[in-house]
Amino acid sequence: MEKQRDSVMRRGACIASILGLIIGGAIFDLAGCLVNTPINCENALVNCPTTGMTSSGTGGGGGGGGGMPVGCVPSESAQPVGDDCGVFVSSSLGADSNAGTKSTPMKTLQEAIDKANGRPIYACAEELAGSVTLATGVTIYGGLDCTKGWGYVGATTKSALMGEADAAALTIASTASGAKIEDFTITAASAKAAGVSSIAVVVDGATASLMRCHLVSGDGVPGADGDDAPSTPAQAGSNGNAGAGACSANTVSGAAQVENNCGMESSIGGKGGDGNKSNGTDGSVGLPVNIGGQAGKGDDGSAGWSCNINGGNGQPGAPGLPGLEGAGASMSDLGTLASSGFTGAAGGDGEPGKVGQGGGGGGGVRGQASNECNGQLGIGGASGGSGGAGGCGGAGGKGGKGGGTSIALVSLKASLTLKEVTLRTGNGGSGGAGGDRQVGGDPGADGAGGIKVAGLQAGCDGGKGGPGGDGGAGGGGRGGHAIGLAYTGTAPAIDMKQITVGTAGKGGLGGSNNVKNNQGADGVAAPMQEFP
Repeated sequence: MEKQRDSVMRRGACIASILGLIIGGAIFDLAGCLVNTPINCENALVNCPTTGMTSSGTGGGGGGGGGMPVGCVPSESAQPVGDDCGVFVSSSLGADSNAGTKSTPMKTLQEAIDKANGRPIYACAEELAGSVTLATGVTIYGGLDCTKGWGYVGATTKSALMGEADAAALTIASTASGAKIEDFTITAASAKAAGVSSIAVVVDGATASLMRCHLVSGDGVPGADGDDAPSTPAQAGSNGNAGAGACSANTVSGAAQVENNCGMESSIGGKGGDGNKSNGTDGSVGLPVNIGGQAGKGDDGSAGWSCNINGGNGQPGAPGLPGLEGAGASMSDLGTLASSGFTGAAGGDGEPGKVGQGGGGGGGVRGQASNECNGQLGIGGASGGSGGAGGCGGAGGKGGKGGGTSIALVSLKASLTLKEVTLRTGNGGSGGAGGDRQVGGDPGADGAGGIKVAGLQAGCDGGKGGPGGDGGAGGGGRGGHAIGLAYTGTAPAIDMKQITVGTAGKGGLGGSNNVKNNQGADGVAAPMQEFP
């Protein structure tokens, strides 16, 4: 009989609402309960909660709107929330195999989110370990005393989400629009791996709100130093070959050229000149052609001709040019901000040095003018020695990597509402130092001219090769930032007084103790920073 009377009374309330209580196009019964449209009194009775009226707006300070029963918004209710409000989480009392009720809560926040099927999550005011990702627009309430019926204590005691190292503590994915977080302290652990950042919260393109939350990031890690080039010198040039002796043939061939293969480029010592009966030929120029490495002149048969007086000896090859240093990371390069985190700006790699030029080949000399060869096999004069090959260029050092950054909140083209939210960062890591250069290779020695016989001159010597150029040192990486709010798109509104930032990291030094020329820029310490 009681149930029948209750049903009749409620049906009567519904009918009264149909007769004319229309507010802003929505129809309410006399108890203040929203009636589904088209008008259906059975639906009205089912949808109207027996414990209180529903909120038909977007909610007040508690943000519990959208049809959420008032008793299920902890900050708006004087009584503890009920079991039917959602899924409950306690690291100290729960297990992830539990049902998620107040008496049998789940243990980890991520597991509760994954199994909540869109229902609100209620978290005990204690530490909850593990980084969390929201893929749907779930509502998460913190600040509940799970030892006293799950009553609200968030005004003084927050739930504490402690993220894992080298990962954002909380990521709100682009698919999680509508997500709401209340009464949490969200802390990112200081990073551990080289160049990795510490980020408390990343919101990637979603519409979301944070209320009465503290976001805290730890320290970024210094960037890795650039790899050093080999500490031993680059490959040395080959020594030139000696010329052949006088009278060893009718035409005494000049010493063969030598080559130092340095990969993309080689250095070649010039061939020595031939020795003939009445004259000698010029040697060949050293390669690659540069200033130096000229070939020696051959004996033209004139009276008093000699290698030293008439330029018969080949000239040394020119040294290879040093490689350019890698540029230090510049002030204009902030690094890359993405949903996966932050990548700091690296210094440039040093360029390799150039190969040394090969020495010029020595000139050949004349042979038998009368009977100097004295019945030997031939009548040609001694040939010139070949030039030594140049040394290979040294390798360049690699650029230092950017330092890790400390960011409390990253907003990537997101639409964020922040109410009573504070941001605090740690310190940025220093940039990595540039790698050291490699010294260029030693030059190859000159090849000696062919030996003389009585009455004839020795062949002219080749020139030694040029030393390879030193490689360039790597540039220093940029220091890591300390930024309260890093964003792309439109920045969410926040009182700057609510943001505290640490110290930015120093730029990394250039390699090979190069402090001034290619040091990376220091990081930025700022409450708010826009990224491209």
